[in-house]
This record gives sequence, structure tokens and C-alpha cells, in this order.
Amino acid sequence: MKNWKELKKERLENNEELKKEYELVKVRTLIIKELYNYRKQNSLTQKDFAERIGVKQQAISRFEKGEIDPRFSFIAKIIQEMSKQIKIDNIYEKTNKNIKFTKKKSRNLEDLNINMYELDKKYLAI
Repeated sequence: MKNWKELKKERLENNEELKKEYELVKVRTLIIKELYNYRKQNSLTQKDFAERIGVKQQAISRFEKGEIDPRFSFIAKIIQEMSKQIKIDNIYEKTNKNIKFTKKKSRNLEDLNINMYELDKKYLAI
């Protein structure tokens, strides 16, 4: 009888679509854990954090529960506020890129949206 790890490994090796979906869930889960830990370490409520990034508290709540599949710009705002970095590994080409979202002195929403569009265009081939 196979244990959970063996079964999971077998299923992921034999199903490329499942493997891709599993990897996406892992990334989302990692970001959710980072957000939750950041909020707790900094004594921030969901509402406090939401105000900092310019979204409603419900958006943070639903994201932390895994109820929504947010846009890249939403994720970027979260990462930027936490002063974190995203490392993108390309396992097929054995390369990686680091993307760091730094806080700007001015929180000009128009500039942020333009920058997010440029990132989306560059990395998501829009």
C-alpha cells in the first residue's frame, strides 16, 4: 500500500496538467502564509493591511482563505508592502530571475498601475 507522498509523487509525474496546477497552488499558498505571518509579526489586522495597499478588507480575507484567484497586480501590492522578493525559476531552462517590488516614496496609484501593466506585459506576454 502506498503512502500519501508516494501516491502524490506518482500522480504528479504522470499528469502534466495536474503538476502545473499543483505548482500554482503551492505558490499561492506560500504567498498567503507570508502575508499571514507578516500581519501577525507586525500586529496588523486584515483591515490595517488592506488600507496600506488600497484594497478592501474583504479582499485580504478572501485571499487568505484561498477563495479568490487574484490578479498579478494584487499580488504585487502585497509583496511590495511586505518588502519581499519573488524569485522565478525556470526549471526547463535552468535559469531564474528575481523581481523585487520596492516601495516608492509617493503612492501614486496611476504610476503603480502603469508599472504593473509593464510587468504584466513583460512577464505574462500580454
